[in-house]
Amino acid sequence: MGRNSPGYLSDCIGKNPELCEIFIVDSGYAESAREMRDRVYQAVIRIDESIVKIEGTELGDLLDDAHVLAMIASLGTGIWFGSDGAYYDLGKLRYHKVILVTDDSDGGRHIREQVTTFMQLYNRPLVEAGYFFTVQPENWEEMFESEFEAKVMDPTTRKLIPIVATS
Repeated sequence: MGRNSPGYLSDCIGKNPELCEIFIVDSGYAESAREMRDRVYQAVIRIDESIVKIEGTELGDLLDDAHVLAMIASLGTGIWFGSDGAYYDLGKLRYHKVILVTDDSDGGRHIREQVTTFMQLYNRPLVEAGYFFTVQPENWEEMFESEFEAKVMDPTTRKLIPIVATS
């Protein structure tokens, strides 16, 4: 993807999905994440509160949402329409760690709910394969930039929480 990345994405230059990860980040933290990332293997996509409500929304309306389109384009898999797997290829997934980063504000909870619902409904094979995580450091409001790097961006010190498929 790289040079042809969606506008919300700051892509990594690495091409091996097993080594690459993408942070789906609340827009309030996107700039910090972009500055602190390892550009070789860490990509950042910014999502804000204007993301459409996923559950109960018609597919055509979902595909009109810039955030949804950016996630689809960034992941590279297409979208999953149920058990037949139409229009979805997990083998084209560009990152083997998809990490959701939000705070616990009203906006952060809305983003977390919508992205998680989107992944469960339209990227279920990705979730079932164990590629979807969240990281939610405690005390966001009190966290300094150096702590953000250690608690979110640094793979040796952060604590990833796997998000599992729900029925």
